[in-house]
Amino acid sequence: MTRRDLMMAALAGPLFLRAEENAPKLYPAKVGSQWGYIDDKGSMLIQPSFQEAWAFESDWAPVRTAALWGYIDAHGAIRLDPKYDEARFFHDGIAPVRVNGLWGFIHRDGSYAIPLQYQSARSFQQERARVRVAGLWGFLDIGGNWVIKPQYDGANGYMDGLAPVQIADKWGYIDKQGKVVIPFRYAHARSFGARKAAVLSDGKWGYIDLAGTMQIAPTFEEALDFEDGFCAVKKGGKWGYIGPDGRTRIDFQFNKADTFRSGLAQVTIVGRDAYIDHSARIIWQSPLA
Repeated sequence: MTRRDLMMAALAGPLFLRAEENAPKLYPAKVGSQWGYIDDKGSMLIQPSFQEAWAFESDWAPVRTAALWGYIDAHGAIRLDPKYDEARFFHDGIAPVRVNGLWGFIHRDGSYAIPLQYQSARSFQQERARVRVAGLWGFLDIGGNWVIKPQYDGANGYMDGLAPVQIADKWGYIDKQGKVVIPFRYAHARSFGARKAAVLSDGKWGYIDLAGTMQIAPTFEEALDFEDGFCAVKKGGKWGYIGPDGRTRIDFQFNKADTFRSGLAQVTIVGRDAYIDHSARIIWQSPLA
């Protein structure tokens, strides 16, 4: 399973987040059944030894060993032992973890910043974390206080000051106090990036600006978030990359494609995972089986 597979399977929104400034340029890469990490030149710096591995969104990354998740640093050293049923990224100094069916938030020393109590929880983005209680999503501040009480059927993270939320079968956008800024009119909606957000309208994905005006017409079968001036979109059964003006920057040629992060993006080419740079040059590719 690629990082993008995990992302698309998430209950509410992608697992890819904007990396903090101290995040090393290391990228999860799978060899056989094990995951390790490559650098931005394609060299394997942390040897494959994990059952699953997610990105370094801070100076630590969540990894799975056997059935449990823990955290490693940029040298591959274990910083928090594998003891969580699920673990997400550290942002703003705390990270959501799941134990025995409930989610809470931990400090870097493993102590709980916010106790286990939620059905679901996601990492903080712009000082807000979305959590689910009794089937509905709301937003917490860093202290674990409700800023926006649970009321939404779906929610993604804050970027550019707005978060996409769902009521019934429609998505719109709210500000950090919960005020509706863009009305509930989309079949699905993703978080903003580069002041644009992917929305699903009439069966196709396009991109709106912060005012809700369509900037890139809905013509795509799938669409992810803008990062590094690129955005992965699917058209004609293949993935490629567009720029903020909607023009193609990397031709539609991939079976799967992920968001760029610090200059590289993970793609699948004829069944093999690879990382490419902004010129579509292959930096690393998984070995042939």
